[in-house]
Amino acid sequence: MITFDDIFKTGFEYLQNFYANDKVSGISADSRTLKKGEAFFAIIGEKFDGHKFIKEAFDKGASLSVVNYSWYIKNRDYFKDQPILVVQDTVKALGDFARNYRQKFNIPTIAIAGSNGKTTTKDIIADILSKKYNVLKTEGNLNNHIGVPLMIFKIRKNTEIAIIELGTNHPGEMEYLCNILNPNFGLITNIGKEHLEFFKDLEGVMQEETTLFRYLKDNNGFAFVNYDDPWLKNASKNLRNKLTYGFNKKSDYYGSTSISKSGNNTLSIYSGGKKVLSVNPSLPGRHNCANFLASAVVGLKFSVKRNDIKKAIEEFKPAFGRMEIINNKGIMIIKDCYNSNPDSLRLGLETLAKIKYGSRKFVVLGDMLEIGERAPEEHRLAGEIIKRLGLDNIFLYGDYSKYIYKELQNYPKLCKHYDDKMILAKDLKSIIKEGDTIYIKGSRGMKMETIVDFLINGENKS
Repeated sequence: MITFDDIFKTGFEYLQNFYANDKVSGISADSRTLKKGEAFFAIIGEKFDGHKFIKEAFDKGASLSVVNYSWYIKNRDYFKDQPILVVQDTVKALGDFARNYRQKFNIPTIAIAGSNGKTTTKDIIADILSKKYNVLKTEGNLNNHIGVPLMIFKIRKNTEIAIIELGTNHPGEMEYLCNILNPNFGLITNIGKEHLEFFKDLEGVMQEETTLFRYLKDNNGFAFVNYDDPWLKNASKNLRNKLTYGFNKKSDYYGSTSISKSGNNTLSIYSGGKKVLSVNPSLPGRHNCANFLASAVVGLKFSVKRNDIKKAIEEFKPAFGRMEIINNKGIMIIKDCYNSNPDSLRLGLETLAKIKYGSRKFVVLGDMLEIGERAPEEHRLAGEIIKRLGLDNIFLYGDYSKYIYKELQNYPKLCKHYDDKMILAKDLKSIIKEGDTIYIKGSRGMKMETIVDFLINGENKS
C-alpha cells in the first residue's frame, strides 16, 4: 500500500530501519486492532497518546511506527533497532499520506456533509450504488481529521466508488478534509443548528459546510443540491455541474410524500413533470424522505436501475440509534439517540406527532450538547415545539432539559424531569403498555440507549 518512494514523496524529519524494498500493507491508529505489516501512527488524542502504545504495535508486527519528533528525541534509544518514521506532527502526516494515497485512484469519490442526516444519507447512497458498483463507504464515525484519512487508506484497486462522510465542528475543518479527500462529487444534506459553541450561528454553519461546494466549483466537481434549503440553494448559484432535488417543482428532481395511519411513508419522485420512481421508505418522517430522495437522485445519476433503487430504499436499515423502530411486545420504540441538536429534535418530534400507531405517545428526551451559550434557549424552544404539537407524556433527563421542563410548567399534560436516568427508565416502564409509541432522543454523551435497553431487557447496560 505504501512504499519507500511514497514516504519520500510525503516528507519527514528522519527515517530509520526502513529500506527501499520495504512496504506497508495498511495503516492503523489503534494498536488494539493493528494487523501485522501495517504502519502505526502514534496519534495524540483527547484521551490517549498513541506514543504510549508503540511497543505494543511493534510486538504485534507493525512494519513501521510514525512518531512525533518531540517524542523521538526523548525515546529513540529504546527503539533504535525498530523501523520508525519521525515527523513534526503525526496527525498532519496522516493527512499528508492519505492525500498522496488518494491520488493513486481515479474513481468517483462522493463527499457527504451537512448538519443532519449525513450518516443516514451516506448509508442509503451506499446501499443503492452497491447494487451496481463495488463501493467503499465511511465506517462508523470515521468522519473527522483522523477518520477520513483512515477511510481513504481503505480504497483498493477494485473499489469503483468511494462514499466518504465529512464531519466538522470547528471552522476550517471542512477545507482541510476536502484537500485530503479531493472529492469529485459532493452532497450537503442541509444547514442546521449544529456545534453552535464554535460556529456561533447558522451563518457560521453555512460558511463551514458549503466549503464543500466551493471546493467542487474550483476543481470542476459535481454537486447534488438540496433546493429546499435556502442556504444551500443560494450557495449553489455559481456551481456549473449540479443536480437539484427537493419537494418543490423548481428542482431537477422533486418529491411528493404521503403518510399512512401507521406512519409509513410513500415517496414519489418526479422529473420534468413525469414520475420517475415511487417507493415506500423504511424510515418514517418527511426529513427521512428528504434523505431517501437525495440518495435516489445520486443513484439515478450513476445509472442504477430504478427497481434496484426502490429495493435498496425499501429494505434500508439505519445505523445505530438513528430513527430505529423497535417493536417490543406491541410497543413501538423509536430509538433516535445517536445524537441531538435543535433541528434534528424538531424533525423527530414532528414525525412522532404524525404517527397514528396506538393511542398514547411518550417523549423521552436527554440534553442537547455542543450548542454552546444557546443551550438554555434552544431547550426552552424545544418545550415550545412540544406544546405546539400537543405531545403528551414528557419524560426529561439532564441539566439542560430542565429548561424544557420549565417551559412546560403550566402545560396541562404529564411532564416529569429526572436527575437519574434509571429512575426515569423504571418509572416509564411501569406505565407503558401495548399500543404505546415511545420516542427517545438525546446527544451521544447522554447515552439514552440505556433507557431502550432497560425497556426491552430490564437491564442497565451503561
